[in-house]
Amino acid sequence: METDKRTLDLNKFIKILFETKELFFFALFIILSITVLYSLSLKNIYRADALLVPTSGSSSSSSSSNETASQLASLAGISIGQGNSASDKGTQALKILESRDFIINFLKDYDLVHIIYDEKSWNSSKKVLNVSSDYDEKKGIWIRNQPSEMQTFREFTGNHLKVVHDVDSGFISISVEHLSPIHANLILKNIIIGINNHMREIDLDYSNNAIEYLTAQLRLTNVSEVRNVFSNVIEDQIQTKMLANISDEYILRTIDPPRVPDRKFKPRRSAILAVTFALTFFSFIFLSLILFIQNKKMHFKIFPPRINILSSDQD
Repeated sequence: METDKRTLDLNKFIKILFETKELFFFALFIILSITVLYSLSLKNIYRADALLVPTSGSSSSSSSSNETASQLASLAGISIGQGNSASDKGTQALKILESRDFIINFLKDYDLVHIIYDEKSWNSSKKVLNVSSDYDEKKGIWIRNQPSEMQTFREFTGNHLKVVHDVDSGFISISVEHLSPIHANLILKNIIIGINNHMREIDLDYSNNAIEYLTAQLRLTNVSEVRNVFSNVIEDQIQTKMLANISDEYILRTIDPPRVPDRKFKPRRSAILAVTFALTFFSFIFLSLILFIQNKKMHFKIFPPRINILSSDQD
């Protein structure tokens, strides 16, 4: 008897759903119409990406620095470990790449602040990026609402730049999202060049200062053991300078270079509509079930649109 009653209840519930199909389709039409208008108002975003790997020179340079540091410490009777994580140049480059100082200076040096913060629309036929009236492109100055350095940093790192480092394989994926596919590609190329040049300048400055200082110290000592250590350190710094000037890709070598994207990355309008349809359908089923448990049902009148809650026994 209980099984028959549950079957009859299920049949009754399905019948009530069928009776309220006009309400479901009316609500679905309204919600999907709003969703379509919303999705069409969203701007197309393009993503340029690149795959990189730390160069072998960066790891060898860091390992040689560890060795020379150990040699210098041993002269003072100190034993230090040769950890790789703290001194790995590839990891260091990624941290610098996402740092406030590098990002802010990068956007200023390449004149990208207005392109990142003030972009308005992309004309795909003319391949022109339109910015708002807050920035005068001809004069290259802000008329009003000039963003602060931290505003541009948050905008770039939050909405444009993404860096993913696979620790196991060592591969690094860098991507840039933008309204303009051309600018997304250009910004990504420049940021790869920028971080390599930045790391090169840091190492060259350090090596030049180290060589100058150690050469002077070498002249002041006659202790053979100390002179050997100083000579080894100078040799390592000369090697660092050589590696820094051999290739443009000093720290990060490009495996898959960035290209101008030919398809938008987002929004995925079909997915938005599919999710909206699913949420509407299951919400309607859930609401109808709650009312059915309370022995109630919805009654919908199209003209004028009106919803009444009636007893499930009423017609």
